[in-house]
Amino acid sequence: MKQTKQRKRPNNALLITCIILLILIAVPVLYYFGRPLIITAERAYRINWGIDLPCGMEMEYFADDSSLGDSDQYIVFRYERDEAGFTENFSTGVLTQRISRLQLTLDILDIDPQYQLDLTRPYRWELLTQEDGSWLYILYDDTAGRLYLIQSLR
Repeated sequence: MKQTKQRKRPNNALLITCIILLILIAVPVLYYFGRPLIITAERAYRINWGIDLPCGMEMEYFADDSSLGDSDQYIVFRYERDEAGFTENFSTGVLTQRISRLQLTLDILDIDPQYQLDLTRPYRWELLTQEDGSWLYILYDDTAGRLYLIQSLR
């Protein structure tokens, strides 16, 4: 009679334990190294405009006219008090620059009425421009506790 050698099968419990252990190690490592690749609104404004938005703001509303996000955008943040001094060097009063372009942008975006700006009232504001014609309006409404960012990347 011939004897056949039987192969030992690996222990399934040991295999499952190794897989779970590998996942538990891989997920935090991937998160740690992948975190700089995540683009937040704050990071995008730092990259595109060289500004550091105040920490701790909560985004209330977002509208854009492109699925790629490379054109007009309107973002409203909850920003109760300007304790960080973010707007201390802003102009104060009714907007005076690029009003027609700003109004056109607001019309294109079809903004929810509860988040629309009243361009006839005063704000603390700053207008940033770039050589390619892109611009960013930053408006702070201290009575409503909102910071508005309206940008056109054209």
